[in-house]
Amino acid sequence: MGADGHVNILFYGNCQVLALRAIYERFVQPFSGTETKFIDAYQKLDDETYDNMRKADILIAQVSSQPPEIGYQEITQSADVHLVPIVSGAFLWPNQGQPHPRPPPFRYGNYHYMPEYNDRFLGKLIEEGVSPEEALRTYRNIDVAAICAVGRRYELELEAQRWRDKATGFDCAAIIEEHFRTEELFQSAYYFNIRIANHLTAGLFRSMKIDP
Repeated sequence: MGADGHVNILFYGNCQVLALRAIYERFVQPFSGTETKFIDAYQKLDDETYDNMRKADILIAQVSSQPPEIGYQEITQSADVHLVPIVSGAFLWPNQGQPHPRPPPFRYGNYHYMPEYNDRFLGKLIEEGVSPEEALRTYRNIDVAAICAVGRRYELELEAQRWRDKATGFDCAAIIEEHFRTEELFQSAYYFNIRIANHLTAGLFRSMKIDP
């Protein structure tokens, strides 16, 4: 508990945890004696930030197949820890994950060419000097499912999701399996929509013993 008498809650992870913090701040925090902080687990942490992390009373952290350099286990020994899985729809974007070959100058809020949003096949055509018109024709004519082994990617992604679900008590893999063919579950590989957001929120709040 902080010096002001508030319970300090630390949300530690990527943008998915940031979304859960926003939901908590809107629907729970006004009715509770809590203060929240979010720390991006995948950015370099300075000593002051690391020290503040250790003061958390409640820690919301992610389980990932590629954990951050500083795992949640290293942050504090005294906090009440609640785990959520990273949820991935990356199999729907098999060419994502590689930076744009000619990104524009960075400015705050300029996230359009993050690796998650870029397409490595189109990036290769850009590097080869292919015109936009020719690149579009080429892209429309390729069999993405065959070239990228989409079926196998789907199997591997769901297998990894089941592992993260089992470690945290969620069942996101079942939701993805049941709905991804008929519903837009993701805006991009790691930006989920309302169905998954509801599932994660409900599970987290139950774990935190928040009155429905």
